Amino acid sequence: MRSWRRRRKWFKGKAKEKMATVLCVIDVQEKFSAAKFVVPEVVHQINLARKRKAGVLIVEYGNDPSYEEVYNALKGYKDWMVVKKDDDDGSMEIMHAMDKNPIYRGHKVRVCGVNACACVQATAIGLHDSGLFSKIEIAEAATNCTHGNSDNCVAGLLEKLK
Repeated sequence: MRSWRRRRKWFKGKAKEKMATVLCVIDVQEKFSAAKFVVPEVVHQINLARKRKAGVLIVEYGNDPSYEEVYNALKGYKDWMVVKKDDDDGSMEIMHAMDKNPIYRGHKVRVCGVNACACVQATAIGLHDSGLFSKIEIAEAATNCTHGNSDNCVAGLLEKLK
């Protein structure tokens, strides 16, 4: 009994070490006009995730790749992968990727990308409603919207995540 308790305590400690915030980059693809404006901030978010040794999930709508700068920011980093989706809400695809790969199992998710009132919102709410994560964060500076009023979209999304 005593050794089981020691192992359990050890495991809990290891789990805390690995439970970092996972960065999800949503639809930063050329086919979305709002994406080009957030590429530098998305690269900044990727660099922060790399420093924290956090997993990075690049979520792409359809078959078009993300901006080249996004992939360049990930060169030499092993803890990232591309997740394909065919709907606004990519939460199921993200959770499936997290389930299959231990590095992406985090208790917090940081979301950025486009469009704030479509794919980012649907994905963040899907992740939130799953109840699997203690916190869903929105990287506001790295999130944009096609109609040009991203501040209102992000503010509305943050309100829905409370």
